[in-house]
Amino acid sequence: MSNEFERVRRLACAAHVGACKSKDAHAAPNVIQCGVIAFLTLEISIEAAQSLKDRRQVLRSLKDRLRSSFNVAVAELEPSNLWNRATVGVVSISGSKDYLDGLMKNVERQATRIANNGGADVTDSYIEYL
Repeated sequence: MSNEFERVRRLACAAHVGACKSKDAHAAPNVIQCGVIAFLTLEISIEAAQSLKDRRQVLRSLKDRLRSSFNVAVAELEPSNLWNRATVGVVSISGSKDYLDGLMKNVERQATRIANNGGADVTDSYIEYL
């Protein structure tokens, strides 16, 4: 495991204490045992956007509605000045990979609905588990 990966894992554990287990007696002294982290990446095409303001409006609506509906962390990845493209990341942590799989599929479906209502389209999505 790389140091960067371990740092991200520790931060995720600190942010979601309920999913983390206490230090194992047989583990290294500074290693924290934690649940599974799910990372959903959404590639969004905003064809209706005529300006950066239109783009920000669609993304803000998407991020706010996903946060409030699913209690997940949502952020724009790779911010750019292109009016019609965006990449959004959604992250959650749990002790159960099955739960996260279902959650991320529901988030993806809801994101597609929200994007379509805002004049955008989810062109690609993929899930990674850490």
